Amino acid sequence: MVDGTTNRTRCSCGATVAVGRIGRPLDDALLEILSGRSSIPAVAGTLAASVEGVKYIERTAAERYEVQPDYRRFDQKFNMTRQPYWKPDAMAFAINRLHNRAKLVEAQKPGYGILDWGFANAAAASQQVMAFGINRPNQGPTSWKSVGPRRPEGTGKWAGDPATNSRIIKKMSRIFGAGDVGITMLDRRWVYSAWFDETTKQSYPIRFSDESGYEYVTEPTQLQDNTQVIPQSLKYVAVFIVPMHWQAIRAAPTLTHLAATHVAYSQIARLVLSVAEFIRGLGYNAIPSANCTALSIPLAVDAGLGELGRNAKLIHPVWGPVCRICKVITDLPMEPDVPIETGATFFCQSCLKCADACPARAIPVGPPSFEPPGGCGNAGVRQWQLNHWKCSARSAARWPPTAGYAWLLVPLAGARAGPRRQPGNQSLEFLYQIHLPQPPSTPLITVRNTWRPFGMEIDAELRR
Repeated sequence: MVDGTTNRTRCSCGATVAVGRIGRPLDDALLEILSGRSSIPAVAGTLAASVEGVKYIERTAAERYEVQPDYRRFDQKFNMTRQPYWKPDAMAFAINRLHNRAKLVEAQKPGYGILDWGFANAAAASQQVMAFGINRPNQGPTSWKSVGPRRPEGTGKWAGDPATNSRIIKKMSRIFGAGDVGITMLDRRWVYSAWFDETTKQSYPIRFSDESGYEYVTEPTQLQDNTQVIPQSLKYVAVFIVPMHWQAIRAAPTLTHLAATHVAYSQIARLVLSVAEFIRGLGYNAIPSANCTALSIPLAVDAGLGELGRNAKLIHPVWGPVCRICKVITDLPMEPDVPIETGATFFCQSCLKCADACPARAIPVGPPSFEPPGGCGNAGVRQWQLNHWKCSARSAARWPPTAGYAWLLVPLAGARAGPRRQPGNQSLEFLYQIHLPQPPSTPLITVRNTWRPFGMEIDAELRR
């Protein structure tokens, strides 16, 4: 029988079970909520695509950035964050950065006081507990296998259509902390050719099950020789945007802005793990990924989440570059989103604000190029190439790091947040009036000329 007052039903065994609406199974009500077939607004498209002035285009990231026929997938070993594990010069940079940071904390310099130190350590604590590394595949929250209980025997796969599945994954992802979600088909060119193991300091191949010798693989697998194999059925990608705390980023370059990065990393760990486990619970395979397994920016471009900027970051129409990207690769059929044109790439062609302000001169002032400088990128893609080596060298010689400037000094990063103060001054001022980052009613974007691709008024500060 059904208790219409409490919305609960009593089974023949005597147990009381919740129902979604009077007389209806909870699964049906949950499906309505997650797929948008209820009074809750449907989750269709991306938040990025809903911004005024944004338009859809039919070109993929590979087409927009003119991927060359001789392009080869990127070996994660050459990512600048991996190079300290095997390259002496890069290791020296990393050691010097830690040494210089310690000196600033000991001297209690602005932005390196006890509050800043406590904030930075607290922000990274959950990652340490979860053994999460933003660049480590198949470990902790990025595990390729389920970390939860086995699905009960006899339960079949979820059988939703691709459009419904997309809406469900988007709603579930937002529940788990995503600011925006886009769906795309997996372009294998963006999957690393090899992953780098910090323990052995070696690279190991990433293969697909339709390659010779791996046809027997039906689920994401790491072989005894450390080769990782992705089944060919995993051809869908849910890409997530995780906004960073703008007020903390405004304190760059200090421990406070570093803490904002770690807060986002901690959110990423929970997000990708939770979405992957949800998909596995439906009977499908899932590979959670932060900065590992595949390149995030081109997948985000393909998923309709933004465009690439001069600072080599994704420019999202709401948060600009002040966000992080993560994703889940899966064989759950989903309806892909359409790439968008926001005006950011066009804007960056004439704006040099971030390049002029970068203390390491790591952001290019010239046009996009096919050749990456410094030995950290991958040739064959036409884009603005950040010189990661210059950035690391400058940070090693003189902490604080320069990375925060790549977000902070971009006009598209959020002039609505108020006037920018000098880096390092009163860096934890925001703690006394802290608020969580929420999608604003209007985008955090302004332009410096009369063209208004985002429907925003001109910001006089950015005209010069």
